[in-house]
Amino acid sequence: MTNGKLGGRAALVAIGVVLAPGAAEAHLVETGLGPVYDGIAHFALSPEYCVPIVGAALYAGLRGKAQARSAIILLPLTWLIGSLFGGLPLAPPLNAPPWLMLMLVGGFIAAEVPLSVRASSFFTGAIGLMLGFSSGMATAQYGQFIRPALGSTAAIFVVTALAAAFANATFGWTRIAVRVIGSWIAASGMLLLGWVLH
Repeated sequence: MTNGKLGGRAALVAIGVVLAPGAAEAHLVETGLGPVYDGIAHFALSPEYCVPIVGAALYAGLRGKAQARSAIILLPLTWLIGSLFGGLPLAPPLNAPPWLMLMLVGGFIAAEVPLSVRASSFFTGAIGLMLGFSSGMATAQYGQFIRPALGSTAAIFVVTALAAAFANATFGWTRIAVRVIGSWIAASGMLLLGWVLH
C-alpha cells in the first residue's frame, strides 16, 4: 500500500471522527474527580467567567498594591457569596450579560481608569458577585452547588493572586501590554454583543 493511499484513509478517518462527535454540554457536569474539581473545571472552561475575573485582577494590579490586595480577597469572597445565593432554589434569574462584563472590565484595563481603593474594591466585588451568582445558578441545575462553588472559589483565589501580582509588577512596555490585553477583552465583548444582536 502506498503512502498516498494511507494518507487518504487517515484523512477520511479523521474527518469521520470530527463529523460524528459525542454528546456536547454547555457546562461541564462531571470530571470524575468530584464536585470540588467540577467547580474548578467549570470556572476554567467557561471564558464568560474566567476572562472577566482575570481582567478584574489585572485592573486591580495596575492600580497599585493596595487595590491588588483588596482584589485578592474580594474577588474570591464575593464569587463564593454570589455562587451560594445563585444556587438557592428561589434565586431570581439574574444574569449579567457576558458581553457587558467583558466590555466593562476590558475598558477599565485599557483606559486604566483611576479609581480610589474603595471604588476599585466596589468594582471588583461587584464583578465577583454578579459572575458568582450566574455560576451558582448554572451549577445548581445539576443538583449541587456548594462544593463546586468552593472549588471555583479556590481557583479564583489562585488566578486572582497571580494576575494581580503580575500586573502590579509591570512597568514600561509590559504595562502597555497589559492595557493592550484589556483592549482585546473589551473588543471580544463588542464582538459578542454584535453576535447577540445579529
